[in-house]
Amino acid sequence: MRKFLFAALLFASAASLTSCEKDSPSTEPIKFNLPYDMIITNEGSWGSKTASVSLYFEKKDSVGNDIFAKVNGRTMGDILQSMKIVDSLGYFIMNVPGTIEIASLKTFKSKATIEDLGSPRYMEVYNGKGYVSEWNNDAIVVIDLASNKVIKSIKVGVDPEGLLLIGDKLFVANSSGMGGNNNTVSIVDLKTETVVKTVTVGDIPRMFAKDINGDVWVICSGFQDWNDASKNTNSSLCKIDKNTYAVTKVDLGNFRPTQLFANPAKNKLYYGAGYGVKGIYQIDITATKAPSTPFIDEYFYGFTVNQSTGEIFGFTNAGIKEKANKAFKYNTAGVLLNEKSKYNTAGVTPNGGYFVK
Repeated sequence: MRKFLFAALLFASAASLTSCEKDSPSTEPIKFNLPYDMIITNEGSWGSKTASVSLYFEKKDSVGNDIFAKVNGRTMGDILQSMKIVDSLGYFIMNVPGTIEIASLKTFKSKATIEDLGSPRYMEVYNGKGYVSEWNNDAIVVIDLASNKVIKSIKVGVDPEGLLLIGDKLFVANSSGMGGNNNTVSIVDLKTETVVKTVTVGDIPRMFAKDINGDVWVICSGFQDWNDASKNTNSSLCKIDKNTYAVTKVDLGNFRPTQLFANPAKNKLYYGAGYGVKGIYQIDITATKAPSTPFIDEYFYGFTVNQSTGEIFGFTNAGIKEKANKAFKYNTAGVLLNEKSKYNTAGVTPNGGYFVK
């Protein structure tokens, strides 16, 4: 079943992106003015090496594309899953081909490439080390950031996905992203680099957020059996108590969100995004029931929340036809802000935004 779902997702990705042309790196010097406000990670499509980086400039409400390729004269690879900002460097987590591209955030010149990783997903940093979730080995790989060498592997649950660092504790969402079923969060003590607690949450946990009280929230997509719908389970939003690790669930029905963010005040949460997922929902951290209507009623493959302004950016993939590969900006009331600019076109399959300022 794991292989079946993975193949289905790859087919959906490839089918939705066949109309996009493969971008070639430019030999001309790149021309852009720093500082910029947000880095957009463009996932690309499987087998086409169209993963790329875009920059969003707030003042001009404009997007510059193919930044890494234009600077370095080469593309990044197939699937850019996420990135991590560490001081003046950007660590770009390449699910395929299993690498991390390290680039200067001032010039986007490549500084190093960490290779031979097993389907890496997300990264957190603690005490000079990078901790990367890795599907292939069901582990967190530990990287010495001074040498860019893998020095250790910490076994966790099946297909670890999203990560959240609180103090010296690393929360790991064991997602079963390859098609199985899992409902656990591993808590790793980074002082000893061992799993000290395994918490049961909803099925298929994906991504975390922390609220104003210091409690941890995880979005759980629910289990989908592509052959037998009777085995499907609802998605849920789960709160993990910061002290006791007790879990409280809010049932989300058959909605299948993959991403979760808090607002700047940390008293509200936004969830949504993914293949075929319509709507971004807003929920108060004190709520016991899911909202019945979306805060923003559009299909998005990914989204993010500006933690300075509270503005929301939604990103579409090629399956949205005339709105393919766009970046949409909304204010804190959920009102579209960049309609007059005809929206901003990013790269192939934008999946996330990371704010530099």
